[in-house]
Amino acid sequence: MQHSFVGRALELSLMNEAVSAASGATLIVIKGRRRIGKSTLAKQFAGTRRFIQFIGLAPVSGISAQSQRDIVIKQAHDQLKCSLFTTDDWSEIFTRIAKKLPRTPCVLLFDEISWLAQDDSSFIPRFKTFWDKEIKARKDLVVILSGSVSTWIENNILKSTALFGRINLVITLKELSISESNTLLKSKKCKLSAYETFLTLSLTGGVPWYLEQISPKQGALENINRLCFSRNGSLTEEFDRVFNDLFSSRGQIYRKIVLLLAQGPRELTQIRRELSYSSGGALSEYVHNLVESGFLEKTPLWSFHKGKASSRMLYRLSDSYLRFFLRFIEPVVDRIAASGSSDLRAFYPDNWRSLFSLQVENLVINNRTWILEKLALTEQDILLAGPFQRRATKALAGVQVDYLIQTRLKTLIVCEVKFSTAVLGREVIEEVEEKLRKIKAPRGFAVVPVLIKFGEVARTVEKEGFFYRILDMGEMLE
Repeated sequence: MQHSFVGRALELSLMNEAVSAASGATLIVIKGRRRIGKSTLAKQFAGTRRFIQFIGLAPVSGISAQSQRDIVIKQAHDQLKCSLFTTDDWSEIFTRIAKKLPRTPCVLLFDEISWLAQDDSSFIPRFKTFWDKEIKARKDLVVILSGSVSTWIENNILKSTALFGRINLVITLKELSISESNTLLKSKKCKLSAYETFLTLSLTGGVPWYLEQISPKQGALENINRLCFSRNGSLTEEFDRVFNDLFSSRGQIYRKIVLLLAQGPRELTQIRRELSYSSGGALSEYVHNLVESGFLEKTPLWSFHKGKASSRMLYRLSDSYLRFFLRFIEPVVDRIAASGSSDLRAFYPDNWRSLFSLQVENLVINNRTWILEKLALTEQDILLAGPFQRRATKALAGVQVDYLIQTRLKTLIVCEVKFSTAVLGREVIEEVEEKLRKIKAPRGFAVVPVLIKFGEVARTVEKEGFFYRILDMGEMLE
């Protein structure tokens, strides 16, 4: 069941602006991870225009280039009344589609474009001819190319000489914010407490399709058990589907990378060493592909003294579902298969709450725009920001900061994220004090600790005035 359309105001505005500015037909590219809502955005944008969608077949065993051509012919028959035929030439398919397109405003979506073009290098050149000769002049036509394999789109569309100068807009679709995700849950009549909402979002992130799987008739843990800890749960096997669809035969190396990063952020040299991957291999390309696909985030390392980013990058597994799968589901996947269904609290009786706190910490960092707004910081104020990690050296102790902001006015804002139902006492001050000692800020720098918390803080902590600001992450739901 489809629920209320939530968010994407900026994307819709940009799409409408692109159409208004175009002298003829508009060509838009939408990329983003699987389940992020690319097709739904295209359909919402179409509004009252005729919406025509061609979607490729997932590249599983037995699916060939001819299979992709045949499915488009079938979809053209169903939507445009094109006659059924067989051809190995995309030009003939595009020509027949062009002849049957209605002479009224319409949106033409080629969905999962990398699948459609699978094993057929002629697709993009044939599409270019279709665009130039058949539809470019039509002001009432919007064509959208969409796909989950962002690296394929980057290499074959955005960097393509065939489509150079023809693309009006490129959108990289990200997750919904915490506030938007909560609005979507409420539109489904979900009645979750703030705590349950954060548990739910720590699994789903802001991925719309995952949020759609949440039942309003169940609480957070019931939903999580049904979706993740039952043999046929929608998210029990989602990890394999994601990796098979996106990375096919190379899925195993990608799996190893994200499994390693589920343990914590790493530099590329660390990833290479811990996976025993040769220096001449394609590891950097694989990591880049995971970043482009929306599963990893990279943050430059930096020196406080130099005040500029290093060429060295810290890679973090940012995707909430992948983190949840690798931390919670994969270690017990055999037991789930054997039992049919179970309760995560049975698998993790002692540490399930602490595992969730790590998930929520990641969720908050992914929604860091809210932190900056609460601290009244603009992009112009910030020199560098991100999760911070420094390995121990002879001169400096190793230190990890959930989120660190270095301003242009020589201020280091050290953000500590705490998700807990227990009252936070003075131990949180002692923990952050230790981090501040290890950071060893240069002379002339101010170091400002900020606490981002869920739940209560002891009155003594507030009275002590150690934290510059104490932010309530519950406000992120509003």
